[in-house]
Amino acid sequence: MKKLIIILALVGALSLVSIASAQFSSLQTWGSFGNDAGQFYGMSGIATDTSGNVYVAELDNRVQKFSGNGGYLTEFNIPARDIAIDSAGNIYATVNDSIQKFDSAGTLLNTWGSTGTENRYFNFPTGIALDSLGNIYVSDMKNNRIQKLDSSGNYLTSWGTLGSGNGNLKSPAGITVSGNYVYVADMGNYRVQKFGLDGTYVSSLGSKGTDNTQFNGSIAVANNPSGNIYVADYYNDRVIEYDSNFGYLAQYTGLSYPTALVLANDNLYVLGSGDYQVYQYNDDIHANFTANVTSGFAPLTVQFTNLSENADTIAWDFENDGSIDSGESNPVHEFTTPGNYTVNLTASNANGTDSALATINVFENVVFPGYTNSPTDLDHNGLCEDINGNGIVEFDDVVAYYANMDWMKENVPVTLFDYNNNNIIDFDDVVKLYNLL
Repeated sequence: MKKLIIILALVGALSLVSIASAQFSSLQTWGSFGNDAGQFYGMSGIATDTSGNVYVAELDNRVQKFSGNGGYLTEFNIPARDIAIDSAGNIYATVNDSIQKFDSAGTLLNTWGSTGTENRYFNFPTGIALDSLGNIYVSDMKNNRIQKLDSSGNYLTSWGTLGSGNGNLKSPAGITVSGNYVYVADMGNYRVQKFGLDGTYVSSLGSKGTDNTQFNGSIAVANNPSGNIYVADYYNDRVIEYDSNFGYLAQYTGLSYPTALVLANDNLYVLGSGDYQVYQYNDDIHANFTANVTSGFAPLTVQFTNLSENADTIAWDFENDGSIDSGESNPVHEFTTPGNYTVNLTASNANGTDSALATINVFENVVFPGYTNSPTDLDHNGLCEDINGNGIVEFDDVVAYYANMDWMKENVPVTLFDYNNNNIIDFDDVVKLYNLL
């Protein structure tokens, strides 16, 4: 889960933020201009660690570390343009014309590269990203190429030359690795390019403009765990979300010169370099579900369908007794004993939990006088149309209903036989049952 970056004129005006058809439903901001803790004097790169902490690189100045909600924790004297964090908490940074590795306390461990055009030499390296094996990908901006190193800093491969054709690059900036693909913010060509991990060109998106598939400064790119791609569109003051094949999904507008972004723990973090703020978009979680039937005779089999939004995990408690009965998304449960059951679905993500409740009414079996089988609800709509219990709706069901109306008022749950929904057993119910034949 990476992100990215770059530099440019750090000027701009604060504007309102709107969310159009977006995955994220709420927003908070933190930060201001200055050199104190929690303030920013230039913003160029951002990353998160496995604990959800957020690291902000301040354009060749320092790196500050925050909690996932913007609480200041500490800072490191790392003059980075961009940063990446591995699973051990080590910090990789593009510094001057080199790549530097620091431990989680900010102690320098290694430096790789210097100014030049040969392999493992750099000219204004900007974006940096890691893959699942720890390999390092660097946007070598003024050399118009991407360089790939292993976790020990050894050169593996590189790709890209100055140009505008497929696979060519012009001032590459942000970079992110998503599964088996590398996405590069090809800023000078106003596009994003997709490559294999070995640099094989796959596809690209973009040209100069303001449409949903255009950019005016494609400066940074990031991905979420599902593979969706987010592009910071610097001069258009927005972030655009696409699927992994560049299908448009949503956009977040009203930002002030977004320069870097990262996704972690159901949050999207964007650096607004024009107003020196971190924009933090959250996934509000909403628990919701349906049941194909909410009442019937025991044993009652119910199919539940999870409709929760932004949930990472779900837990079903079919009797609301505090015990988790299922973690499946759409479970089937059989209620064998008559009674009223409150079903509780709890949905959770990194930002919290939400619950939804529903009541399932399970009744003791009854058999109509003169018959041997219990009525059944053939279409699972909560109404028993099969009065004689033989598995079909037929004229004998109408006869049995009409002949036993007085008996029904005393011996059956009205809700299962009230076809006209007026809360009583009456002749209109007979008519409606007849119309089902």
